[in-house]
Amino acid sequence: MSVLNELNNARYEVKFVTTEERLGLLLKWIRLHHARLKPAYNDRYINNIYFDTYNYFAYTENISGVSTRSKVRYRWYGKSKFPEEGKLEFKCRRNVYGWKKAFPIKNLPVLDNSKILFSAFGDSLLRGLKEDKNLLHHNPHPVILNRYKRKYFISGDGKVRITVDTNLEIYDQRYKPYINVISKTNIPQTIIVEIKTDRDNRELLSKVINGIPIRVSRNSKYVNAVTCLNTY
Repeated sequence: MSVLNELNNARYEVKFVTTEERLGLLLKWIRLHHARLKPAYNDRYINNIYFDTYNYFAYTENISGVSTRSKVRYRWYGKSKFPEEGKLEFKCRRNVYGWKKAFPIKNLPVLDNSKILFSAFGDSLLRGLKEDKNLLHHNPHPVILNRYKRKYFISGDGKVRITVDTNLEIYDQRYKPYINVISKTNIPQTIIVEIKTDRDNRELLSKVINGIPIRVSRNSKYVNAVTCLNTY
């Protein structure tokens, strides 16, 4: 699929960030919203391992404000901090539009959880890819593992989706042969809200976010995590 076709199928995304103390106010705004927002799925934990180049090209692109950029991550769901069956995702963004290519990964190495080698894990990811192997080859460096609890909401007409992420944790994966889920990095506790819709519904999304009790903010969990690693 060409970049033009992918962009045509991209979502319009707006992000908001606030402190945990405002969670109750935010959920009240959602509950009383005129768009008849309702839970779309059960709450669940999302886990990701982000990959980058050794000179942190994806990180640098984002903090520099490059309009077209991408990230590579492996994502799985559930309470386990150790990788389980999930998807390798190449997440792309151009200005306010985002899209991703996802590849299901199965048959991860079955090892002692305390000693999952990144080399074995990386080999499993490559075996699961039928295309775009170069994207992983070009981003070979595991940088961080993050996890958070996500709430899902959808408008009554099904056109607008809202996610609310809390309980964010990050684990430094740099310079380690094994996946680290023990040494957690200190980070500010925030709430990340993403409001998404198809490209054609941009005006509708503007009406939905009217009155939200927090400010729009440029935000990347990956960038914030790397910044914290270099701060704390």
